[in-house]
Amino acid sequence: MDTTPVSDPFVLEAVKHLRHGLTSRGRPRSWLRTYHVLNALFDRPVFEVRSFPSADPVLQRRYSPQRITAPGYVVGFSGFLEPGRTLTDGTHLSYRDPITRACRLSVLGRILGSHNMSATAQELLEIRNRVRMRRYLQGYRSPDPRAASARLHRFLDDVFGPGEFATLKRSRRRLTPEHHPGPSSSNFISRRPFPSRRPLRLPPSRIDQAEQDSHAAAAPDR
Repeated sequence: MDTTPVSDPFVLEAVKHLRHGLTSRGRPRSWLRTYHVLNALFDRPVFEVRSFPSADPVLQRRYSPQRITAPGYVVGFSGFLEPGRTLTDGTHLSYRDPITRACRLSVLGRILGSHNMSATAQELLEIRNRVRMRRYLQGYRSPDPRAASARLHRFLDDVFGPGEFATLKRSRRRLTPEHHPGPSSSNFISRRPFPSRRPLRLPPSRIDQAEQDSHAAAAPDR
């Protein structure tokens, strides 16, 4: 696809790592595993980019912190302009083009290249919606968040519900191959199903309580 050249060094470095990971026959490095976890979370309405320090003017034109649209574009939940249009009912139709993908790679590249990933992630990203661990693990090809670098674990504690990531780390359960985004079987966390059929016990979260309260309020009196 023809597109405007991008000069952001973090994007170029991330593309190099991704190409190496896709062609490598060995076990993926920690960088690639951490990338898969962050990228999967970016696909959900979890983050809003609060700071975008890229010096590339092409990418900067796609960043809209005030969420102001432009003709032929809509603002995605992360704060980047994506080609698309808004229907009369307010529905946004958009598609990701290479420039939008490069904006994401610029953010992820800065986090993954930092010695303190959690601090850099907190500086660049604002968590708008915490992720429920059960829904995340049930998602199609969701990578095991424990595979991410330990330098990102403090940030993941904030991304998931209170205490949920810590509970998962203490668990011996492993994700099955269909959950992991790797291109080959050697990239899977485990080729075996969960060793136990007992449900993973997670601490109650504020999200669960809020949903229960809303359902209780909507239920008719008997």
